[in-house]
Amino acid sequence: MVLDLKASSDCEERFDLALYRDRGVELVAWDDRHASCRSRAVTIRYYPQRISAERLRARVGELALAVKEAP
Repeated sequence: MVLDLKASSDCEERFDLALYRDRGVELVAWDDRHASCRSRAVTIRYYPQRISAERLRARVGELALAVKEAP
């Protein structure tokens, strides 16, 4: 996914902590080549038996300003 997060010095950390509250999320990995809170590429590994892909997308949508599927 490619996300726009609310601008702050700890935008990734805030997103990570909020998303990790769901026990279905295993790993949140950011593309370190881009240091802005806008257009950040992220890979999220999750346990499908604990959270559905649809529910995960919905949760990401609640936490991010904008969400695009990565090409």
